[in-house]
Amino acid sequence: MARKGRKFELLIEKLEKAVLPEDATIASPGFLRDRVTNEPREVDILIEYKLGTSLIQIVIECRDRSSTQDVTWIEQIHTKVNDLKVHKVIAVSSSSFTKPAKEKALFYGIETRIYAEIDYDLINAWWQVEHIKMLTNHFTIIAANIESDNGEDFQEFLNDKNADDKFINRTTDDKIFSLNDIFTGVTGKIKDWMSLVPNSKPLRKTIILNYTNPDDRFILKVNGDEVGITKITFVADLRVIAKEVPISKVASYSGDENSISHVIEYDGVPIGDNQILQLIRNPDGSISMSARKK
Repeated sequence: MARKGRKFELLIEKLEKAVLPEDATIASPGFLRDRVTNEPREVDILIEYKLGTSLIQIVIECRDRSSTQDVTWIEQIHTKVNDLKVHKVIAVSSSSFTKPAKEKALFYGIETRIYAEIDYDLINAWWQVEHIKMLTNHFTIIAANIESDNGEDFQEFLNDKNADDKFINRTTDDKIFSLNDIFTGVTGKIKDWMSLVPNSKPLRKTIILNYTNPDDRFILKVNGDEVGITKITFVADLRVIAKEVPISKVASYSGDENSISHVIEYDGVPIGDNQILQLIRNPDGSISMSARKK
Protein backbone atom coordinates (compact mmCIF):
# COMPACT_ATOMS: atom_id res chain seq x y z
CA MET A 1 0.00 0.00 0.00
CA ALA A 2 1.38 3.39 -1.03
CA ARG A 3 2.15 5.72 1.86
CA LYS A 4 0.18 8.90 2.39
CA GLY A 5 1.27 11.72 0.10
CA ARG A 6 2.88 9.42 -2.48
CA LYS A 7 0.50 10.47 -5.27
CA PHE A 8 1.35 14.11 -4.59
CA GLU A 9 5.08 13.38 -4.83
CA LEU A 10 4.59 11.63 -8.18
CA LEU A 11 2.54 14.56 -9.46
CA ILE A 12 5.26 17.07 -8.53
CA GLU A 13 7.87 14.80 -10.11
CA LYS A 14 5.84 14.84 -13.32
CA LEU A 15 5.52 18.66 -13.29
CA GLU A 16 9.24 19.10 -12.67
CA LYS A 17 10.17 16.61 -15.36
CA ALA A 18 8.20 18.59 -17.93
CA VAL A 19 10.46 21.64 -17.51
CA LEU A 20 13.84 19.97 -16.94
CA PRO A 21 16.59 20.00 -19.59
CA GLU A 22 16.94 16.77 -21.55
CA ASP A 23 20.20 15.77 -19.86
CA ALA A 24 18.73 16.04 -16.35
CA THR A 25 17.48 13.02 -14.41
CA ILE A 26 14.70 12.93 -11.83
CA ALA A 27 13.79 10.18 -9.38
CA SER A 28 11.06 9.79 -6.79
CA PRO A 29 12.05 8.68 -4.28
CA GLY A 30 15.73 9.57 -4.52
CA PHE A 31 18.63 8.52 -2.34
CA LEU A 32 21.69 10.44 -1.18
CA ARG A 33 24.60 9.46 1.04
CA ASP A 34 24.55 10.90 4.57
CA ARG A 35 27.91 12.56 5.19
CA VAL A 36 27.83 11.65 8.89
CA THR A 37 26.53 8.08 8.94
CA ASN A 38 27.52 7.18 5.35
CA GLU A 39 24.10 5.55 4.98
CA PRO A 40 21.66 6.26 2.13
CA ARG A 41 18.92 8.77 3.00
CA GLU A 42 15.64 8.90 1.13
CA VAL A 43 14.31 12.17 -0.25
CA ASP A 44 10.93 12.70 -1.91
CA ILE A 45 12.39 13.84 -5.25
CA LEU A 46 15.98 14.07 -6.45
CA ILE A 47 17.02 16.01 -9.56
CA GLU A 48 20.54 15.65 -10.96
CA TYR A 49 22.30 17.19 -13.95
CA LYS A 50 25.79 18.11 -15.05
CA LEU A 51 26.95 21.72 -15.12
CA GLY A 52 30.36 21.63 -16.70
CA THR A 53 32.24 18.98 -14.72
CA SER A 54 30.07 19.41 -11.59
CA LEU A 55 27.08 17.27 -10.68
CA ILE A 56 24.22 19.49 -9.52
CA GLN A 57 21.78 17.88 -7.08
CA ILE A 58 18.42 19.34 -6.11
CA VAL A 59 16.17 17.89 -3.40
CA ILE A 60 12.41 18.45 -3.36
CA GLU A 61 10.39 17.62 -0.26
CA CYS A 62 6.59 17.46 -0.60
CA ARG A 63 3.71 17.71 1.84
CA ASP A 64 0.09 17.12 0.84
CA ARG A 65 -1.84 18.62 3.75
CA SER A 66 -4.91 20.84 3.97
CA SER A 67 -3.41 22.94 6.76
CA THR A 68 -0.94 25.79 6.26
CA GLN A 69 2.66 24.66 6.71
CA ASP A 70 4.51 26.34 9.56
CA VAL A 71 8.10 26.68 10.73
CA THR A 72 8.21 23.11 12.05
CA TRP A 73 8.24 21.44 8.63
CA ILE A 74 10.88 23.85 7.30
CA GLU A 75 13.10 23.07 10.29
CA GLN A 76 12.59 19.34 9.74
CA ILE A 77 13.65 19.68 6.11
CA HIS A 78 16.71 21.73 7.10
CA THR A 79 17.75 19.12 9.65
CA LYS A 80 17.24 16.32 7.13
CA VAL A 81 19.24 17.86 4.28
CA ASN A 82 21.92 19.48 6.42
CA ASP A 83 24.01 16.29 6.29
CA LEU A 84 23.35 15.76 2.58
CA LYS A 85 25.57 17.57 0.14
CA VAL A 86 23.05 19.23 -2.19
CA HIS A 87 23.00 22.47 -4.13
CA LYS A 88 19.35 23.40 -3.70
CA VAL A 89 16.35 22.41 -1.57
CA ILE A 90 12.70 23.02 -2.49
CA ALA A 91 9.68 22.58 -0.21
CA VAL A 92 6.38 22.01 -2.02
CA SER A 93 3.06 22.28 -0.20
CA SER A 94 -0.47 21.54 -1.43
CA SER A 95 -1.76 24.31 0.81
CA SER A 96 0.41 27.31 1.76
CA PHE A 97 3.12 28.52 4.13
CA THR A 98 2.89 30.80 7.15
CA LYS A 99 4.90 34.02 7.04
CA PRO A 100 7.39 32.73 9.67
CA ALA A 101 7.81 29.52 7.64
CA LYS A 102 8.69 31.54 4.54
CA GLU A 103 11.12 33.66 6.55
CA LYS A 104 12.76 30.57 8.01
CA ALA A 105 12.95 28.96 4.57
CA LEU A 106 14.58 32.09 3.15
CA PHE A 107 17.12 32.06 5.99
CA TYR A 108 17.99 28.41 5.32
CA GLY A 109 18.06 28.89 1.54
CA ILE A 110 15.02 26.64 1.00
CA GLU A 111 12.74 27.63 -1.88
CA THR A 112 8.99 27.33 -1.19
CA ARG A 113 6.45 26.34 -3.82
CA ILE A 114 2.70 25.74 -3.78
CA TYR A 115 0.52 23.39 -5.81
CA ALA A 116 -3.07 24.55 -5.42
CA GLU A 117 -6.39 24.26 -7.19
CA ILE A 118 -7.49 27.54 -8.79
CA ASP A 119 -10.61 28.94 -10.40
CA TYR A 120 -10.94 28.02 -14.08
CA ASP A 121 -11.87 31.62 -14.92
CA LEU A 122 -8.34 32.71 -14.00
CA ILE A 123 -6.83 30.84 -16.94
CA ASN A 124 -9.70 31.16 -19.41
CA ALA A 125 -7.64 33.60 -21.45
CA TRP A 126 -5.15 30.94 -22.48
CA TRP A 127 -7.19 27.72 -22.17
CA GLN A 128 -10.70 27.82 -23.62
CA VAL A 129 -11.39 24.11 -24.05
CA GLU A 130 -14.10 23.45 -21.48
CA HIS A 131 -14.79 19.97 -22.84
CA ILE A 132 -12.83 17.39 -24.76
CA LYS A 133 -14.52 14.85 -27.00
CA MET A 134 -13.57 11.32 -26.11
CA LEU A 135 -13.99 8.51 -28.64
CA THR A 136 -13.90 4.95 -27.30
CA ASN A 137 -14.20 1.67 -29.15
CA HIS A 138 -16.74 -0.77 -27.77
CA PHE A 139 -17.47 -4.34 -28.75
CA THR A 140 -19.95 -7.00 -27.75
CA ILE A 141 -19.24 -10.64 -28.53
CA ILE A 142 -22.37 -12.19 -30.03
CA ALA A 143 -20.98 -15.66 -30.66
CA ALA A 144 -17.68 -17.51 -30.60
CA ASN A 145 -16.49 -20.82 -31.98
CA ILE A 146 -13.32 -22.66 -31.02
CA GLU A 147 -11.54 -25.17 -33.24
CA SER A 148 -8.93 -27.52 -31.79
CA ASP A 149 -6.09 -29.66 -33.09
CA ASN A 150 -8.11 -32.82 -32.46
CA GLY A 151 -11.25 -31.66 -34.26
CA GLU A 152 -13.41 -31.75 -31.14
CA ASP A 153 -16.59 -29.65 -31.08
CA PHE A 154 -16.68 -27.25 -28.10
CA GLN A 155 -19.94 -25.46 -28.84
CA GLU A 156 -21.80 -27.11 -25.99
CA PHE A 157 -18.89 -26.30 -23.67
CA LEU A 158 -18.99 -22.63 -24.78
CA ASN A 159 -22.75 -22.39 -24.29
CA ASP A 160 -22.16 -22.57 -20.53
CA LYS A 161 -19.59 -19.77 -20.58
CA ASN A 162 -19.91 -16.01 -20.44
CA ALA A 163 -17.59 -13.73 -22.40
CA ASP A 164 -15.95 -12.62 -19.13
CA ASP A 165 -15.38 -16.15 -17.78
CA LYS A 166 -11.67 -17.01 -17.70
CA PHE A 167 -11.14 -20.54 -19.00
CA ILE A 168 -8.57 -20.29 -21.81
CA ASN A 169 -4.92 -20.90 -20.89
CA ARG A 170 -1.90 -19.51 -22.72
CA THR A 171 0.85 -22.09 -23.20
CA THR A 172 3.76 -19.64 -22.85
CA ASP A 173 2.97 -18.55 -19.28
CA ASP A 174 -0.20 -20.48 -18.29
CA LYS A 175 -2.14 -17.25 -17.75
CA ILE A 176 -5.90 -17.62 -17.99
CA PHE A 177 -7.99 -15.48 -20.33
CA SER A 178 -11.64 -14.88 -21.16
CA LEU A 179 -13.06 -14.48 -24.66
CA ASN A 180 -13.31 -10.74 -23.97
CA ASP A 181 -9.62 -10.66 -22.99
CA ILE A 182 -8.57 -12.36 -26.23
CA PHE A 183 -10.77 -10.17 -28.40
CA THR A 184 -9.52 -7.03 -26.63
CA GLY A 185 -5.97 -8.03 -27.55
CA VAL A 186 -6.74 -7.83 -31.28
CA THR A 187 -9.06 -4.79 -31.37
CA GLY A 188 -6.16 -2.55 -32.36
CA LYS A 189 -5.77 -4.51 -35.60
CA ILE A 190 -9.39 -4.09 -36.66
CA LYS A 191 -9.51 -1.43 -39.40
CA ASP A 192 -13.29 -1.00 -39.30
CA TRP A 193 -13.16 1.35 -36.30
CA MET A 194 -12.08 4.25 -38.51
CA SER A 195 -15.15 3.92 -40.76
CA LEU A 196 -17.71 3.85 -37.94
CA VAL A 197 -19.80 6.92 -37.21
CA PRO A 198 -19.72 7.74 -33.47
CA ASN A 199 -22.89 6.85 -31.55
CA SER A 200 -24.42 5.16 -34.60
CA LYS A 201 -25.77 1.61 -34.74
CA PRO A 202 -23.16 -1.16 -34.32
CA LEU A 203 -21.41 -2.97 -37.14
CA ARG A 204 -21.55 -6.75 -36.93
CA LYS A 205 -18.21 -8.26 -37.87
CA THR A 206 -16.69 -11.74 -38.06
CA ILE A 207 -13.12 -11.91 -36.80
CA ILE A 208 -11.06 -15.08 -37.27
CA LEU A 209 -7.93 -15.73 -35.21
CA ASN A 210 -5.63 -18.52 -36.39
CA TYR A 211 -3.00 -20.10 -34.17
CA THR A 212 -0.59 -22.03 -36.36
CA ASN A 213 2.40 -22.26 -34.01
CA PRO A 214 1.87 -25.14 -31.52
CA ASP A 215 4.35 -23.56 -29.09
CA ASP A 216 2.55 -20.21 -28.95
CA ARG A 217 -1.16 -20.79 -28.71
CA PHE A 218 -4.03 -21.12 -26.29
CA ILE A 219 -5.31 -24.34 -24.77
CA LEU A 220 -8.49 -25.55 -23.15
CA LYS A 221 -8.41 -27.72 -20.08
CA VAL A 222 -11.46 -29.95 -20.41
CA ASN A 223 -12.14 -33.04 -18.29
CA GLY A 224 -8.50 -33.23 -17.24
CA ASP A 225 -7.21 -33.01 -20.83
CA GLU A 226 -5.35 -30.15 -22.50
CA VAL A 227 -6.61 -29.35 -25.99
CA GLY A 228 -4.71 -26.98 -28.27
CA ILE A 229 -6.75 -24.22 -29.92
CA THR A 230 -6.04 -23.74 -33.64
CA LYS A 231 -8.71 -21.16 -34.45
CA ILE A 232 -11.22 -18.88 -32.71
CA THR A 233 -14.02 -17.33 -34.75
CA PHE A 234 -15.73 -14.32 -33.19
CA VAL A 235 -18.95 -12.66 -34.24
CA ALA A 236 -18.99 -9.25 -32.57
CA ASP A 237 -20.81 -5.94 -32.74
CA LEU A 238 -18.43 -2.97 -33.06
CA ARG A 239 -19.39 0.53 -32.01
CA VAL A 240 -17.68 3.86 -31.44
CA ILE A 241 -19.00 5.92 -28.52
CA ALA A 242 -18.40 9.68 -28.34
CA LYS A 243 -18.92 11.76 -25.21
CA GLU A 244 -17.86 15.15 -23.94
CA VAL A 245 -15.70 15.18 -20.82
CA PRO A 246 -15.67 18.50 -18.90
CA ILE A 247 -12.76 19.97 -17.00
CA SER A 248 -12.70 18.52 -13.49
CA LYS A 249 -9.84 20.52 -11.98
CA VAL A 250 -7.43 23.35 -12.73
CA ALA A 251 -4.34 23.85 -10.57
CA SER A 252 -1.21 25.98 -10.50
CA TYR A 253 2.31 25.02 -9.51
CA SER A 254 4.13 28.16 -8.49
CA GLY A 255 6.94 29.70 -6.52
CA ASP A 256 6.78 32.90 -4.53
CA GLU A 257 7.20 35.17 -7.53
CA ASN A 258 6.36 33.16 -10.63
CA SER A 259 4.09 30.48 -12.00
CA ILE A 260 5.95 27.32 -13.02
CA SER A 261 3.09 25.49 -14.71
CA HIS A 262 -0.65 24.99 -14.80
CA VAL A 263 -2.47 21.66 -14.81
CA ILE A 264 -5.85 21.01 -16.42
CA GLU A 265 -7.51 17.69 -15.57
CA TYR A 266 -10.33 15.79 -17.26
CA ASP A 267 -11.79 13.03 -15.10
CA GLY A 268 -13.26 10.02 -16.91
CA VAL A 269 -10.84 9.47 -19.77
CA PRO A 270 -9.68 5.84 -19.71
CA ILE A 271 -6.02 5.64 -20.70
CA GLY A 272 -4.76 2.20 -19.81
CA ASP A 273 -5.25 1.81 -16.06
CA ASN A 274 -5.57 5.57 -15.60
CA GLN A 275 -8.78 7.60 -15.49
CA ILE A 276 -7.64 11.22 -15.42
CA LEU A 277 -6.11 13.02 -18.41
CA GLN A 278 -3.69 15.79 -17.45
CA LEU A 279 -2.63 18.65 -19.69
CA ILE A 280 0.38 20.52 -18.30
CA ARG A 281 1.07 24.04 -19.55
CA ASN A 282 4.77 24.75 -19.23
CA PRO A 283 6.33 28.21 -18.70
CA ASP A 284 7.20 28.49 -22.43
CA GLY A 285 3.54 27.95 -23.37
CA SER A 286 3.99 24.37 -24.58
CA ILE A 287 1.55 21.66 -23.51
CA SER A 288 2.55 18.27 -22.11
CA MET A 289 0.05 15.43 -21.82
CA SER A 290 -0.01 12.66 -19.23
CA ALA A 291 -2.46 10.52 -17.27
CA ARG A 292 -2.89 9.46 -13.68
CA LYS A 293 -5.09 7.30 -11.49
CA LYS A 294 -7.70 8.78 -9.17
